[in-house]
Order: sequence, then structure tokens, then C-alpha cells
Amino acid sequence: RVVLDAVDPETCDTILCDGGLRCHMQDFVRMCEPCMLNEIGNGRECSTCEGGTTPDATQSACIACPDNFVSTVGVCLPCLPGETHGAGKTACVQCPEGKQRSTGSTTCTNCVAGKNPSADRTVCLDCERGKFSDDGGFCRTCSALGQVPNTEQTSCEICPAGFQPSEAQDECVTCALFPNTFSDDGRQCRDCPARQQASLDRTECFCMA
Repeated sequence: RVVLDAVDPETCDTILCDGGLRCHMQDFVRMCEPCMLNEIGNGRECSTCEGGTTPDATQSACIACPDNFVSTVGVCLPCLPGETHGAGKTACVQCPEGKQRSTGSTTCTNCVAGKNPSADRTVCLDCERGKFSDDGGFCRTCSALGQVPNTEQTSCEICPAGFQPSEAQDECVTCALFPNTFSDDGRQCRDCPARQQASLDRTECFCMA
């Protein structure tokens, strides 16, 4: 508390305090008092900052909360991992579907390809077996018949000749598992024609001697 003009008849109506302070008369003495941490002062009185804002360093004006911080009464509080500020920065909201924000991150972003956000949007997880993600937002199965996710699970690919996708489309399986079948395109193991035998690598059929 700062005492001013102890012998000066001036009042708060004629002489204001500095910004960030409020003027207060006590026993006919004009006094300047600091505002609360969530308030700004115009030299006459203090007022609370609106939601989404907080006092600046001098407590003379309200400024917007930083990203990923929110306020309802002029005090900016951080959002939890997996969340970000909503409209107006008055409440935290979960990161949009397909995006995540881990501790220390400033924005909600996609994961790297081959991964997708956890349910609580706080970390990135590898795609489940049999799925891929080319955008780091969503893991999904290969839609094209005869394709499986690549090793990195970042895209879909055709199996090599002599193989076909498993029933779950999560790996390539050799045609040797199926009697006298072959695959020249990696999409499907097919029976060799009558009186023909599948090659050892199961990529073609040849006439039996």
C-alpha cells in the first residue's frame, strides 16, 4: 500500500493513481493500492479480466491467454495433454479426432505415418497389425483386394509373386500352403491347370513330364 498526498486535499476524483493501481481514500488520505492478480487498474478502480484473458505485466490492460491456456476469471491455466483451448480460450477441449498433443507440445498435430493418436489424444501409437496410416491420423485396412500393409505400415502393397494376402489381409502367405497352386501377381493363389505342376517358388506352373 502506497500513501500519497497526506497533506494534499486532492481526492481520487481529481488525481488518479498509476495504471495497475486503484485509488482509495482513507481518513481523508488518498492511497494507491495494487489490484488483485486477475485484475487491471485504471488508476481509479480495479476490474477483473474477462474469460480468455489475463492482465499484462503492468496490470493496465487485459491480453489473451497463450495457446493451450484458458481462463474464466482472469487467471490463465494450462490445458492437459490431449487438449487444447476452445473458442474464446475459456475452456479446454479435446484435440480433434486424428490429432494429438503430448506434454510440451504447443499444438494438436497428426502423428507420423504408421501411427495414430491414442484414445485420449496424448500419445502416438503404432497401427494395429493389418492396418496402415499414410497420414498419421487414422489407421485403416487396405481397401484394394490383394494388398497388405507394408512393413512400416505407412501404405499398402501387393505381395510378391508366389504369395497372396492372408485372410485377414495382415501379411503375405506362400502359395505352398495350398496344394499345387501358384501366384504370378501376388494377389491370389490359383490352382495350376490339369496335368501341370506348380514351380518350387510357386510363381508359375509347368507341364509335368
